[in-house]
Amino acid sequence: EANVAWIESLVIIIAVIVVVLVTAFNDWTKERQFRDLQSKIELDQKFNVIRGSQVYQISIKDIVVGDICQIKYGDLLPADGIVVQSNNLKVDESSLTRETDLIKKHESEDSFLFSG
Repeated sequence: EANVAWIESLVIIIAVIVVVLVTAFNDWTKERQFRDLQSKIELDQKFNVIRGSQVYQISIKDIVVGDICQIKYGDLLPADGIVVQSNNLKVDESSLTRETDLIKKHESEDSFLFSG
């Protein structure tokens, strides 16, 4: 029976190693797929931007300092900014402040917008 005891221990150790490796590989694969999907969603997002009194629809990766972005309901802000004009604008800043209520933004008070 002593001859078999080490074999059982070895089989258990090998089984644990296999389970850990398979789980780690699955987690890594899912994380990579999620990052690829998130990157595609973010890069495919378009914004209406005012440059030189002309309105252009551009990708968020092409936004530069000084652009005036027209924000619609549900848009994810691609960069930090300042409210220039608004009509009852409410922003979800829960990822930054952990506050669950929407925060009202206006050009004359609390005019800073934060991406993220």
